[in-house]
Amino acid sequence: MVKAFEKFVWAARVVHVLVSSCMRWRRYKKPDGSTKGGQPSTQSGTRKGSQKNAGIGFETRSFKGKSKISDELRQLLTSLPKVRTNEGLKKIQRLCRSTRAFMIFPLEREADLSRLVGYERYDNGRVLACQGRIPERFYYVLSGRVSKVCVYDLAAGVTKMSFGELMQGNTTDPVELMNGTTREHSLICKGPVEVLVLDKEDFMELMNTSPDSGLPIETLRSIELFRNFPLEKFFDEKDAIVTKYFAKDAVIVRDSNDTPYFYIVKSGRCKVVRKQDVLDMSKTTKLPSITVTRTPPRKIPIHQESMI
Repeated sequence: MVKAFEKFVWAARVVHVLVSSCMRWRRYKKPDGSTKGGQPSTQSGTRKGSQKNAGIGFETRSFKGKSKISDELRQLLTSLPKVRTNEGLKKIQRLCRSTRAFMIFPLEREADLSRLVGYERYDNGRVLACQGRIPERFYYVLSGRVSKVCVYDLAAGVTKMSFGELMQGNTTDPVELMNGTTREHSLICKGPVEVLVLDKEDFMELMNTSPDSGLPIETLRSIELFRNFPLEKFFDEKDAIVTKYFAKDAVIVRDSNDTPYFYIVKSGRCKVVRKQDVLDMSKTTKLPSITVTRTPPRKIPIHQESMI
């Protein structure tokens, strides 16, 4: 009986050592080792004390902050889209309506947005996006802070520089996601962070209007330019027409003379902005002086024959 108890204690200690070593090397971002003065000893002491109080590899500091949304909403947002009920979708819709960031999507896709949006929570040091890679997700920060860190490969060595943060209510760049351009910086969590997230495919799908609406044939018929056009051919080439939604103050096209597409405003209003160089006359007091030279008129001789 005593040998069995000793074996159990030995096995428990082995498991404790293995779990502690695994959690100790679990890192999303290498910690910055450049500290000043006596800070390392103080930080290491507090870190050891917190680990003793936390237990085996459990970070209690990540769970101290109160969540910005209720437990019911978290369960709905972390569930699969196909199992979300209509009542749950209405609650998610009310959450999305309260955030201005989701106003970039069409109003008619609000139900689809509530079905596709998700919730995630990250601990300190988690890397959300890497520099030099194409973005694959759209993030909305519910709580916490996310640092923008850029890595420069200089002659003296590799240097990291933080030049901004995403705070509560901020989002990642939607234009960067739509254009598929590589990120110029990495996104790293500073403490616990809560986000609402959309995958790139879902984001691009939501930016278009409802696929059930069909081709806007009747809208084209009401335009003088298309009255004699064979609109029935669009049914054979459905990809020739793309209905897309643009939010307020979004640039639809930078140069209408240099684009392969023909744009038709289906609803709403657009501004036509032209860049023009104007001479600023407010700084000049007077026009430059112009010298005028006057020559006396030439005398014409009068002959005697013309006088008679």
